[in-house]
Amino acid sequence: MTARKFAVRSIRSLLSPILLVVGTLLIGSACTGGETSLRTQELASLRQERLALIERFAAIQAPIRRTQAAALDYPGVRIAQDSFYASLRRFVVSEDPEVEQLLQRATMVGADLEQMSSSAPIMIGEPVTVEQQQAVADELRNVERELRPHIERALQDSTVHAAFAVAQDSLVEQMTRLDPNVPDTIRRMEVVAKQIQEVDIRIAELERDSRQ
Repeated sequence: MTARKFAVRSIRSLLSPILLVVGTLLIGSACTGGETSLRTQELASLRQERLALIERFAAIQAPIRRTQAAALDYPGVRIAQDSFYASLRRFVVSEDPEVEQLLQRATMVGADLEQMSSSAPIMIGEPVTVEQQQAVADELRNVERELRPHIERALQDSTVHAAFAVAQDSLVEQMTRLDPNVPDTIRRMEVVAKQIQEVDIRIAELERDSRQ
């Protein structure tokens, strides 16, 4: 597989969940030392709930991940997504030129993770350890967290949103052709994504209060 194909697919894997469910799944959370005991307990409980919800989201999505990957290779879907990515990139880079480096980093890290996750080792005789794969996955999550605000602002732009809608519709349409159960699965993902978003909002509120 060529480096260019890795780059394209890594960007798709970074953004394709957004095409299926527009939800804030990556708001960061961190305890501060000045929190009261009750606030600390509530935050700990919310974080456990969030982890459980993310696991549920992944479990619901798991049966259609292969279908999603297959749909992403269809020419019509690929064209629609390339148009969306180009529109998204133009917007975020015009807003903040430094985001270009963040997008490049996402491409590189995403490609590394995809190659590590494939059946073929990166180098013969050098198998990838679980620790190495986890480290790359953690880095990709950090990149996603940094990109998330830029993506959310871009989706408020009419041109980007229109391209997004076309890409989303083409992806879901092709996935449904491959698997008629996809719409029901997406609806279940949306329910859990909303629950995660609600938990994230409450976590953000508690953290904001702790800093005041």
